[in-house]
Amino acid sequence: MASSSRLPSSFQPPGGCRALAPAIPPLLRPLFRAYILGYGSAVAPRVLTLVLQHFPRRRHKDSALLQPQRPFWESLQRILRSGLDWQRFPTFCAVLVGGSTLLEVRQQ
Repeated sequence: MASSSRLPSSFQPPGGCRALAPAIPPLLRPLFRAYILGYGSAVAPRVLTLVLQHFPRRRHKDSALLQPQRPFWESLQRILRSGLDWQRFPTFCAVLVGGSTLLEVRQQ
């Protein structure tokens, strides 16, 4: 029987994550995961909105009602970079989970 600390094989992370796991100290892994999940939840809806707004505009370039917008790639880069700012939701998630993880480790 497998030990309780190991997850069943169906719950193992994808291959790319397994290669990154040894590079991150075990104490910091929950913090890293929380940051990545926070980043994804903060950035993904904005990227989806950008994509959904951009492609209908390409079909109607001749429309006089459309105002000039930033180029798609410039807007995408701005969204992706803004999620990395220190005063954003991903950092909050990492600090919250990291702080609780460090407190939990010290109590043992």
